[in-house]
Amino acid sequence: MGDHIKLKSNEYARRRVVSALRAHLHYVLAILAGSILVWWSSAAVGPNVMGQQGPPSDIAGRYEGFAESKNYGRVPLVLDIRHQGSVIVGSLHTPLGDFSINQASYTKATLVFKAESYDDEGIITVAWKNDRFVGEFDGFGDKGSVEIHRTGPPAPVVETTPTDDLSKD
Repeated sequence: MGDHIKLKSNEYARRRVVSALRAHLHYVLAILAGSILVWWSSAAVGPNVMGQQGPPSDIAGRYEGFAESKNYGRVPLVLDIRHQGSVIVGSLHTPLGDFSINQASYTKATLVFKAESYDDEGIITVAWKNDRFVGEFDGFGDKGSVEIHRTGPPAPVVETTPTDDLSKD
């Protein structure tokens, strides 16, 4: 019962196994190298590839968000901005009142504008960060932070010019 059979090494079989493993190893290394190249290219291209968007080239649109006010707390904002010729115009709507947008500029992913009502005004400065505009406001007798994100195109302009044509046609 204690007899052991010792087999000689078969050089031919060993070479075939090594050859088969070598082909498999080349395949695995090729897949790994390809995966690394795809990952590097997505990191080099930037956030657009990774699901984030860069700053908008056209600022016109509807934006929603909040202002964190020292006096009023968290205030919802709806900002509609559009181009009127070469000027940026629009409106800012809050539960505290509606404001017209004046003296707006958009350069290097930073939007700066003056929001005015009949008796108050404030300067809002926001910069593009992580798919939204983040910044601060100063005015309206208060200071605080602002965060807004684009939700769609600007609201259509409502024609408010009165007409005196009251015919049935």
